[in-house]
Amino acid sequence: MWQVLGLAIPSLVVGAMAGAGGLSLDAVRRLRRRGREREALVALVDLLVQLLAAGQSVRQGLEALSKSGPTLLRAELQTIVGRQRQVSLEQALSEAQLRIGQPLFTLIATALAVGSRSGGRLTPLLDELSRSAHQLEAVQRQVRAEQAQGRLGALVIAAMPICLLVVLRVVNPAYLAPYASLSGQLLLSLLLGLIAAGYLWMLWILRLPEPELGALRPVGAASGAAEPEEGSA
Repeated sequence: MWQVLGLAIPSLVVGAMAGAGGLSLDAVRRLRRRGREREALVALVDLLVQLLAAGQSVRQGLEALSKSGPTLLRAELQTIVGRQRQVSLEQALSEAQLRIGQPLFTLIATALAVGSRSGGRLTPLLDELSRSAHQLEAVQRQVRAEQAQGRLGALVIAAMPICLLVVLRVVNPAYLAPYASLSGQLLLSLLLGLIAAGYLWMLWILRLPEPELGALRPVGAASGAAEPEEGSA
């Protein structure tokens, strides 16, 4: 920006804005990863329904999915399978719930723990959970698409003044002569700061609230404090 504008203070401001934008890419990557995790969890529920309907137990289904389940969750499933050889299935699922931090996995873990504990049929419960998860994911996918369009529009609005400065500098540098003084550079920097603040405000408005994991009861609270009966899984 120094090479383009020739103004020291505004160039520093634009450079700081670009650095902040680079840091925000990490947040975008985390959001995309959580989206892929949700899709993998939906696929996990579908596969669990198929395995349980075929007559496999919860432990057998988890062990099979740890080898051939969704790739993104395979390592976590292997940890659950290995952990349940040392502690109860309920405890292994509760620990995984804290690691994954996805409300959908909390529902899956609670359903598995309660079903294993009570000895009831899990297939109808997981089948209903699968349908609900598919509907919710479809809605979230549409909302994320609308959010992406809004972010692109906010980026275009924020970038237009900076692009205009570059065009003015290329077409006729004399247009930026009033900003060569210290007061002019401070004024231009303030305007750029307001543009950045407006862009951040637009992103804040477009954000999608994450479901609160604490609003869902943990596995242990849902299934009771007593130990599961031997062989119930």
